[in-house]
Amino acid sequence: MSASEQAEVKQAVEQSKQASASIDLNRLANTVDGYEPKPNYIVKSALGMELIWCPPGSFIMGPGIWTPDGGEEWASPDENLPSHPVILTRGFYLGKFEVTQKEYEKVMGVNPSNFKGDKLPVEMVNWNEAMAFCAALNKKEIITRGWRFTLPTEAQWEYACRSGSTTNYSWGQDHDVSKANNRAGLKTVNVGSYPPNSWGFYDLHGNVWEWTFDLRDSYEKETAYDPVGAEQLLTGVARGGSSWGKKVSAFSVAKRRANLIDRYKYRGFRVALKQVD
Repeated sequence: MSASEQAEVKQAVEQSKQASASIDLNRLANTVDGYEPKPNYIVKSALGMELIWCPPGSFIMGPGIWTPDGGEEWASPDENLPSHPVILTRGFYLGKFEVTQKEYEKVMGVNPSNFKGDKLPVEMVNWNEAMAFCAALNKKEIITRGWRFTLPTEAQWEYACRSGSTTNYSWGQDHDVSKANNRAGLKTVNVGSYPPNSWGFYDLHGNVWEWTFDLRDSYEKETAYDPVGAEQLLTGVARGGSSWGKKVSAFSVAKRRANLIDRYKYRGFRVALKQVD
């Protein structure tokens, strides 16, 4: 990172601190009557799927990098996707693991995956099908009023992936195949086969690309509050890279476009549980 880029990030960090200091994030996180966040949430109807609580907070999002799976070793950050402070005023739950084939089949009654295995991440699932899985959980589970299962936004996904880090990967700057299933030519592996990040999430780098809720870029140049991409478009955004991709695809900031109805053997998802307006 150049000296000018470092200066921009430092300035963005200061802006984020100043903006978040004026907001009582913990108060905003508890706006639902009788709700108290707990460290995890168990989804019984999906064979005990575990979700981890992510508290409200702020971080520096980006700079975003568009990268094809199995593509170049390096891709330059997009000037339209700059680093910027993001403030998440509400906490949310996010799946500890990618949704497995056994969980998906339990809820949906089918297993569309190319690589078969109960504990492998489900793949060959398009955006609509991922959202349908979340909708099914909303019908099966008894959840607190005002909360819903859905996909994480890009900002929520990157917040959890970074887990307080500012480097290429949650563990540091350098690619490390002992910490993520991310090396061109590999198949998917059982979820949780590699070490978790500092917040306890597994496989946010590599294994399968993960659908997010956003259907376009949600990047801004200034501080963004609870950003989310527009709805009703034809393409979605996936994050995290895969076992087929090269190292840049697994950066915390790496992104990939995909048609909402497109199925791919290296693309799955993880579930979020969050407040809805």
